[in-house]
Amino acid sequence: MCSSRPPVSIPKTSSANNGRRRRMLANIWKVAGREFRYNLRKPSFLFSAFGTPLFIFAIWFVIFLIETGGGASPDLNNVFGYVDQSAILSGETLTDTVEIDDDESRTYTFRPFADADAAEAELEAGEIDAYYVIPADYEQGGIVQRFSLGDIPNSVDWALNRLVSSHLGERAGVDPAFIPLLGNPVEEMRVTLLDSGREFDGEFPVLLFLFPMALGIIFFMSAQTNSQFLMTGLVEEKQNRIIEILVTTIKPIELLLGKVVGLGGLGLLQFTVWMVLILVVLLLAPFVGLLSGFSIADLPIDLIFVGLIYFTLGYFLLASALAAVGVLVGNEQQSNMFVLIFMVPFYFVPLFSLTTFFEAPNGAYVTFISIFPLTSPLSMMLRMGVGMVPVWQIVLGGVLLTITTIITAWLAGRIFRWGLLLYGVKITPLRLFNVMLNRASS
Repeated sequence: MCSSRPPVSIPKTSSANNGRRRRMLANIWKVAGREFRYNLRKPSFLFSAFGTPLFIFAIWFVIFLIETGGGASPDLNNVFGYVDQSAILSGETLTDTVEIDDDESRTYTFRPFADADAAEAELEAGEIDAYYVIPADYEQGGIVQRFSLGDIPNSVDWALNRLVSSHLGERAGVDPAFIPLLGNPVEEMRVTLLDSGREFDGEFPVLLFLFPMALGIIFFMSAQTNSQFLMTGLVEEKQNRIIEILVTTIKPIELLLGKVVGLGGLGLLQFTVWMVLILVVLLLAPFVGLLSGFSIADLPIDLIFVGLIYFTLGYFLLASALAAVGVLVGNEQQSNMFVLIFMVPFYFVPLFSLTTFFEAPNGAYVTFISIFPLTSPLSMMLRMGVGMVPVWQIVLGGVLLTITTIITAWLAGRIFRWGLLLYGVKITPLRLFNVMLNRASS
């Protein structure tokens, strides 16, 4: 008769680990939610996240209403005069149509006058909007003078320029088919950057460089605000002995991660508000003269994607380092000093190197600070805006930043756990080094 086998015991280690992970995640989210809701109601955050962008947008919107409300100078008669002392024009009433954009064109009429006094009389009477004087020595200097009572659209000058070019061409015996090209020989210039593969019309899109700068400013404002909340909160909780209560219910690492994640959510909210503002401005930019050169089509999608990755990693790197420092400093004044110190490599080093980015975007110095973890979050974005960055350098910079963030978070966890309940103990570099190597008691 065969003996029965003993029942097989199923280890419960896996289910126990899963339970601990769930509890850890739950605690992290509780702390994160509390940090998010508490700091969201602070006036300083509301002003930084909503007040400042709304104020800037309000100013811009007023400019937009003024320019679009005035339209294309509706008070103008689109009738102008000219005094031709050089006998270049025909002495007759001339007209020219100028295309303002794809959906609008304007026709201007130019009436001849015998002298400037007659033209000025008509200008003061409101019969013409401005008059031009072509001097007798025009062919020596090419100088034309315009007289008006107010601002005149540049398109009027373009129209007169084309009329003068046309008559000069006829005088020189140029083939009539080529005369229209004299005023604007290159109708459209298509530019292709072989080092980056980007194509655009006309001049280099300023948005390619301004957008990374805007992202950098948003990152700086968000990081500075949230880092200040993190440092101030840790100092206050430690001074009020609230941390002593918190660590009896959750682990120090859960408290650290919860604070970083919660304030990261605030940073994401602030970033989203600014991005929406930027997109609205770019959508309306073609209708505003000062911003007509900007277009949402020039918005570099690859730069946005890489920027989000670099800035997210940069935030967690900065937040982890400041959290470790926050439990060690004794007051809020010291915490403010450390926030500024940590922001120097992240923001001010790239900012003070802007000229170098333009002159040598692939030089050794710019390449180094765009890969070095402490300066790469903003430097990589600026470099991508002015030139082509090899993919391997973008990947290398991201990998180094990720590794540095993980190591910093791990070391910050050790220092954070050791420093939470540290009161009245002198902190030395040797002691910190021992803590990071786990050779000091908590």
